[in-house]
Amino acid sequence: MPEMVGGERRLYEVLQYPDHARSDGQQGMVVLSYTVNQNGRVRDIEVAESSGHRLLDRAAARALRQMRFTPGVIDGEPVDVQMTRPVIYRLN
Repeated sequence: MPEMVGGERRLYEVLQYPDHARSDGQQGMVVLSYTVNQNGRVRDIEVAESSGHRLLDRAAARALRQMRFTPGVIDGEPVDVQMTRPVIYRLN
């Protein structure tokens, strides 16, 4: 399976909480569906489950698009892999 370079921690470092969403108190979980290609790049990002807030959904997709992965491998050959990942927005 592909692994995110820098792990989950790196994703949350890249993730930006939109100012307007923060000031409106928007929180929630976005579930993204995407493909990690043979080069470890993310493509075909879709919102599988919305947070209910478009700003949060878009920001999560933007952050994921910036991530790099080690590619998935079958029989020693890199392959495209379909994945899903939750991204949680929580105000403290």
